[in-house]
Parts: sequence; C-alpha cells; structure tokens
Amino acid sequence: NIPNDINQINQRHDILEEFTKPEFHPMVNELVNKMKNVTDVTNIIQNVKKGTMKTKLWSSLAKSLSAAANFCKFTLQNTLPENLTRHFSITDKLVNLLESLSQQIEMTIDFSKVAEVYINDDYDQELTRLRKIYKNLDNLLNEKAVELIDDLPFKSPILSLSVVYLPQIGFLTMCQKEGLKREDLPNGYLLSFETDSHFYCKNEMMNELDRNYGDIYGDLQKRTIKIIVKLSNRILSHSHELSELYKFIGEVDLYCSLAVVSVEGHWIRPTFSDKNEMKIVGGRHPLLEKLTPTDFIPNTIEFGSDKPKIIVITGPNGSGKSVLLKQTAIIVFLASIGCFVPCQFCELPQIDKIIPVFHNGGASEPFSSGFYDDLKMLSESIRKSTNRTLILVDEFGKTSNKDDGASLLAGFIRSMSDRGEMSPFVIISTHFRDILKENVIDNKLFIRMTMSVDCLLSKDELLFLYKAVLGEDEKSFGFECAKRAGYPPELVERAKIVCKSLKEGTDVPENPLIVDREMDIKMKRALKIFFDWNENSDPRALIATIESIFSDH
Repeated sequence: NIPNDINQINQRHDILEEFTKPEFHPMVNELVNKMKNVTDVTNIIQNVKKGTMKTKLWSSLAKSLSAAANFCKFTLQNTLPENLTRHFSITDKLVNLLESLSQQIEMTIDFSKVAEVYINDDYDQELTRLRKIYKNLDNLLNEKAVELIDDLPFKSPILSLSVVYLPQIGFLTMCQKEGLKREDLPNGYLLSFETDSHFYCKNEMMNELDRNYGDIYGDLQKRTIKIIVKLSNRILSHSHELSELYKFIGEVDLYCSLAVVSVEGHWIRPTFSDKNEMKIVGGRHPLLEKLTPTDFIPNTIEFGSDKPKIIVITGPNGSGKSVLLKQTAIIVFLASIGCFVPCQFCELPQIDKIIPVFHNGGASEPFSSGFYDDLKMLSESIRKSTNRTLILVDEFGKTSNKDDGASLLAGFIRSMSDRGEMSPFVIISTHFRDILKENVIDNKLFIRMTMSVDCLLSKDELLFLYKAVLGEDEKSFGFECAKRAGYPPELVERAKIVCKSLKEGTDVPENPLIVDREMDIKMKRALKIFFDWNENSDPRALIATIESIFSDH
C-alpha cells in the first residue's frame, strides 16, 4: 500500500538503500535462498482452525516452519537494517519454537499417506494397540464364527453363519435367511435387525466381544482425532507469533526482491519534497527496457512549481506517447511504495493517487459505448483528484466525433488549469492538434511536448526517435504511419490525393484503380440516398430504393 506519511516512505528507502549496498549483496543472495521454502501459512492456519487439514497441507506447514527456523538462525548471525528489525525481533526462543513445531508435525503425520491424514505408526501406544486389533479383526471374526458353527445343533436349519463387526453397532452373528424362520433361531440369539437375505443377532459371544473390544473403529477414529486436535491446538496457541514472523519474512523478501531489481536495472533512489512539482529525468519503462534489444530511449518529464502542471503530448501512432504515460505512472508508483526507480533523477511530491484514463478498446457495460466509458473515467478523475494526484489521459475521445472529443478535452484542460496550485498533475496524449491553437486554449496553461520523428525523405520512411521534446511537430505523419501498419501503397497514394483535394477545396479526381465505373456510380448514388435518409421515413422504402439501384440493368 502507498503510505500517507513521507517519513514512512523515506524509512522504506533507507532500508532498501542498505540492501542495495555492494557489501550487502552476498547476504541478500543468502536470504533469498533461505526464503525459498518459506510459504505463507496464513491460509494453512485457517485450515487448522476449521479442522480441514489434509496431508499435503501438514507437509507444507512442516517444511515452511523448518525453512523459517533456518531463516531466523541466519538473521541471528547477521545484522539486518535497524529500521527493519525495530518492530520485530528474532530470538533463540523463537527458533526453538519453530523447530519444535516442525518436528512435532513430522513425528505425528505420515506424509506418504495422501488419501487421509494418517498418524505415524508407533507415535502413540494406544493408537498402535487399536490399529493392531483392527488389522487382525478378520481373523478374530472367522475364529468366532467357527466356534458358533460347532455349537449349532446337528439338524440346525441354519445353512450359513458368520460373525461381522459394524461400527457403532458392534459385533453381530449373521445368519442366512434361506430356509430359516425367526423361530428357528437358536436359543440365546436375539434378533437385532434383518435384511432381505440375513438375520443379524446378538448372543453371549457377541456381548463378550463387545465388552472386550468395544466400538474398535470408533475408538480408532477418536484416538486419531484427539492426536490431531492436540497438535492443532499447539499450533494455534502460537498463531499470533507465527503471523508476525511471516509478516516480517514477507517484508524481508520484498526488500530483497526490490534490491535485486534495483541493482540489476541501475535504478536510483527517488527524493520527496514539499514542492508542488514533479521532475523525472531520464525515465525508463522497467518492462520494455528488458524486452528492447537495443538501448531503451529515456525521457524526461518536468512540470509544476513555476511551470504549468499539465503536459499535452502529440505525435504519430507508435511514436511512444502511451509508453511515456505508463512509465511515468510506474515510476511514481514505485517511488511511492518505497522502491527505487528506473531513471537518472527523480524528485516528487507526495502523491495520493494515480488515475489512468485509458481507452480499453470497447464498452465495459451492455448498452454502453467506449466513448461513454472514457467520459466516465474523465469525470471521475475530475471529482476524485487533488493537488497531489497524477492523472494520465491517453487518446481521450478517439472513439467520438472529432469536434466533440476535442472540445471536451479542451474543457478538461481548462477545468484543471482553473484550479491553479490546487490542480493535479496531468499528462495528456492526444491527436487533437487543434486544441493546441492559441484561439482554443491559452498555451500558457499547459506544456506542449511531442514525440520526435525523423522522416527519411530519400526512402520515404519514418524513423521514430521515441524522444519527448518541447514544442509541437506540425506534421501528423498519418500516411507514413499507414505504410508502417502495412496498408497497400496504392491506397496510401490515393488517400494523399483525396487529402490534398480537400485541403485545396477542389474536386476529388476519379480513382484510376476503379475498374467497374458503372458499379462505382451506383454505389455513390446508394450512399447519397442512405446518408440523406430521414429517420422518420419508412425504412422499407429506403431498402427498396437502394435495391432498385443495383437491380437496374
């Protein structure tokens, strides 16, 4: 989360600065190795509370506690930054607790039995005794059945007899019903219940088995549960200590990760001030920099204080406008959470929020539109922003009528500027070049920037320099961008001719690429009728009229 206190942000930077020092690098590498098997136990503790632990979770908990113990041992032998250990201290007592808990879990749970939680053999004498009885139960039942059969009268109608054990019910003599009636049951056989095929009876031998062995399966389960509950209660009794420890380990892991990426990327420590200005010199996009085969082109953003707090950036498609907005947001965010940043110099005020107004390519809700969504985001940025907010507006109004979008964007710039020193920091990328004219908005209200482009006239190609510079390029390079996007050359040339005719106010010459002149004339007639159609007229008449044009021979 983004701290509300600059002192807290600076404390985080102080800790990270210690982690990035060369003499600290071996320790960071060792800490990373120690934390590899330390998994977050928050959800596991919740499962312990609910009694829903599985064998795999017990195994994960034991490994994590053991790894946490090794981590703690290492930190006791080495010195972490004071600001990091101020609120949590690791002791030998804590190490002993972690090792004891891990060992108790390993001694109690058999991790090889994944189907159910199984207590290790020989862990508990009473459980071992019950398991031995239950394991030999089949032999016992067969022996008792033989004794009962030997005691039956010579001409007993019982054709088949066996002894069974049913959990919670106990031991029963099971007699096959075939040719047997209730009254044929031997003396001393008390009927407990019957099924379609068998009678289930109690007798003196069954009562003796009940007295000697009881509900053996139920006792086995109760003993197992008792052992697991005892183990669970011990873990839960230390849940607060474990929670605080793993929170601390998470912080150390975070600083190690930030230190590694900061050192590898040659990131620098940002500074925060009470000035109402933002300055990022040589800023880079941390992800694209990794993916760019050649050197990434850095850019500088500086506004606020004695300069306007609004920047308007123009430039052709693909020249890097959106990347510049995103990298600025990333740098500000990283700095605000206590991380170093990919740039040469960074001085920021305390930022309370970052509001992106980016077109998402479609409507977010049914019966909505992309332009409506853009308006909602822009409106939200106006309502929620303060003088410490960064607003990023990327190509607002591209899905709307050109005049509507440009007018609304100009109104937004005017609204932000009217706040004076209470204006948020705003960076806008746009193709609406008309709003930069003096008669639309006073150019003193914002900083004009453009993405520099070099046009290689000899090859009729564009060379994007991806460099943001002050001022504005008068050319849009639309045709060159179309070529880069793969448009057929003949279509681009035709577009140039049409554009020139519109600028000069002359008739557009016929397209030499059109083969079927007659069809071209019909299509123009149909389009004219369609665009002249009154929405209050009968649509069926419109369709019939257009169809008649193409059915004419």
